[in-house]
Amino acid sequence: MFELEEFMKKLALAALVGVSAASYAAININFDLNYQTVLKPSSGSVFVTFTGTVDILLPSFFASGAVVEWPGNGSAFLSTTFAPSFLTYVTAATPGADYAGDLIIVEVASTDADGFYWLNGSTSGMSPLSELIVDASDGTNIASDNEFFGVTVVPEPASMAALGLGALALIRRRKN
Repeated sequence: MFELEEFMKKLALAALVGVSAASYAAININFDLNYQTVLKPSSGSVFVTFTGTVDILLPSFFASGAVVEWPGNGSAFLSTTFAPSFLTYVTAATPGADYAGDLIIVEVASTDADGFYWLNGSTSGMSPLSELIVDASDGTNIASDNEFFGVTVVPEPASMAALGLGALALIRRRKN
């Protein structure tokens, strides 16, 4: 009797490990380019689109949800939304369906500070970095994968030229 109980425990543990491994191997997401540089506009906003793929690795699983954590620089965040085609894919909940295309769109306004935006301010994600998290499910089990991303905002060329001219004027003034 004791041997049968031990066998049943081992069998239950093996089944649990198998389901766990399958759920973690059910989805894979990737950005085509994780970090992008954008010229800050002199007025208004520009939009940075992150493209990539979502691979559903088990035929019974489907994309069941997604979360995006806005990229920040420690004090401010860049507004981020899901691409419409990606939302259509996630809400379709089609088993085994993969996706390739636009994933998220980040807005950079003329009022945003220059610098690297890669931190998030959330405690719900998998890390303190800005990330896209996509869930997959078969109706019973849930798996998630995440991908980090960031945006570097640099001044537009006219601002750089003005800074350069100002520096030249300052140097010339000091020489005189």
